[in-house]
Amino acid sequence: ASLGADVEFMVGDVEGFVFTFDALFDERRDSPFWSDASCGAPAGQSPVDGRPYYDCGTSRQEIIVSNVDGGAGTTFSFSLENEFDNGWSFWLNYTNQDIDEVHPGTSSTATSNYSDHATFDRQNPLNRRSNYEIEHQVNARLGWRHAFFGDYETRAELFMERRSGRPFSYTYGYSNGPGNIYRRISPFGIHESAADDEGTLFYVPMTDANGVVTMTSDPRINYTAGFDIDGFNRYLQQSGLINYAGQIAPANGFQTDWSTIFDLRLSQEIPAFFPQAARGIFYMDIENFGNLLNDDWGRYDNVRYEYFQPVVELYEFDRAAGTYTYDDARGIPHSNEFRISRRSLWQIQFGVRYQF
Repeated sequence: ASLGADVEFMVGDVEGFVFTFDALFDERRDSPFWSDASCGAPAGQSPVDGRPYYDCGTSRQEIIVSNVDGGAGTTFSFSLENEFDNGWSFWLNYTNQDIDEVHPGTSSTATSNYSDHATFDRQNPLNRRSNYEIEHQVNARLGWRHAFFGDYETRAELFMERRSGRPFSYTYGYSNGPGNIYRRISPFGIHESAADDEGTLFYVPMTDANGVVTMTSDPRINYTAGFDIDGFNRYLQQSGLINYAGQIAPANGFQTDWSTIFDLRLSQEIPAFFPQAARGIFYMDIENFGNLLNDDWGRYDNVRYEYFQPVVELYEFDRAAGTYTYDDARGIPHSNEFRISRRSLWQIQFGVRYQF
């Protein structure tokens, strides 16, 4: 369902202000969901965090797609604009999204859709914040035009986009495990490849009385020799994962930093000779103008396309003892691992257009 309205009004003696409101409400039914028919019912639940584990076998996957209900979205948008007689104009827009989904559908193949998303149970749908939600976004345009000779206009336009970060999840990194036991089967019995195994949501160990994760603070978590427990704690604190101590970190419970991008366009109309009233337009576009001025401005941070970030390797899940063994802590601030998108680069484009 959708709802929208436009209102034109005056401010004092100034006419031409236009306020626009739009709302979109979406409830999803029969969403696609991918599962492995070879897995059957869960073989049990992990004593560490309660997630199910399976015995799917090592021969092959039998991926099927079915339909499930779940997921909904609400989007609100507000804008204000005007074009003044003195050549100045503006447009300002704010958009808010609140979107849930049961599966992000990240890929074009069945096997990748099955594996390339963050969850603690790959066989059953998990309603979570959407991979594609942008909770807050502000767009603006400020324009100026003037005809210095005849009616051939000189124009300058500045565009701005400021938006909140993209959602992502913290997961386990891939590990072959002791004796390569997880080379074909994940610790939780799912038939996965090395790349796919990184989509399993991360369990945050319990802390001691001082709010610190130690080698013994969680009796169900073991660590390999030489594990960097200090770096691990820094990671948990700086990422906010420490707030979920003793729990599975939520799917898409985190987001990258806000980003602000400015673009600039300059254009000049000139006379043309055919046909009558034709004109040429020379223009220059500077995309990510802020980054041209300062390398630290106009940065756009993002995680890789599966929207998850590995924290440690799950070296072993001992079902009999009910313990996890962690290995290879990243030990660095999470922001240092985000991929800087090509949108963070500035570029200049020159062009000409013949208008008739």
